[in-house]
Amino acid sequence: MGNSLSEILQSYSNEKPKKLDFFDIVKNYKLIRNYIVLKEGDIVLNSNLDSDDITDIFFDDSDDTNLMQEANNNTWGLEVMKDYKEDNLLNYLLRKGQESSKYYTGLERLIRISNSVYNNLITNVFKDYKGYERDGEIYPLGYLFYKGSVECLKISTILCLILTMDKDFKKEGVKFKLGGKFIDTYGSGTKDIKSKEDNISHAWVNAYFPNGEVYIIDPINKIFINKDTAKKGIKVENKFWFYHYNSKDMVIIRKNRYLS
Repeated sequence: MGNSLSEILQSYSNEKPKKLDFFDIVKNYKLIRNYIVLKEGDIVLNSNLDSDDITDIFFDDSDDTNLMQEANNNTWGLEVMKDYKEDNLLNYLLRKGQESSKYYTGLERLIRISNSVYNNLITNVFKDYKGYERDGEIYPLGYLFYKGSVECLKISTILCLILTMDKDFKKEGVKFKLGGKFIDTYGSGTKDIKSKEDNISHAWVNAYFPNGEVYIIDPINKIFINKDTAKKGIKVENKFWFYHYNSKDMVIIRKNRYLS
């Protein structure tokens, strides 16, 4: 792959978002929810609606037209390209990550690849800020490579795909799933429930090792830690952060191959 990064990014300049239409989506997609190994053509929905409302759209026989329209107006989607494993930018970022971690194995290698991908994304890919994505549209990843801004869901989705593409991790039996819900933050350097300061919506990557260990891979916040520890709370500077999980949060949908 001899193209420079600028040439690779320019190659996505003609990609366009398409209108998000839940009336069409419920006929052609199935709801996968969250913590899923991403596949070609998957769409990750990011909505201001409660995730239960979106679930109702797929499973409620009442055909709530008003709710569907509300979802169209308050949701945007991130679409994984078909044949993403052949994508030029993803392979470029993977190669850079592998170069930075070639003398390491296991978790240390994972940390170094993840940091490399993240640093390249925020310094070389998303460096020209052009505004956040608008609700009501589905954005192909290629569009975001060329015009996208920094945002945790995009970065985590890209990182999840790249880590899945790494052949050494595949041989080791490490699996990666897109994760996300929210982080509770507590101030004053204590876990006192009364000192809760914020509830931050966030996305990251979950890494599943063959020995049963699960790690939070969150280079955005420089956190690479066992899932159980993250759930109990970790100290970040002078605060405690608690990662929360809910399979109904941050909905992923997949084209239903059984439908025509």
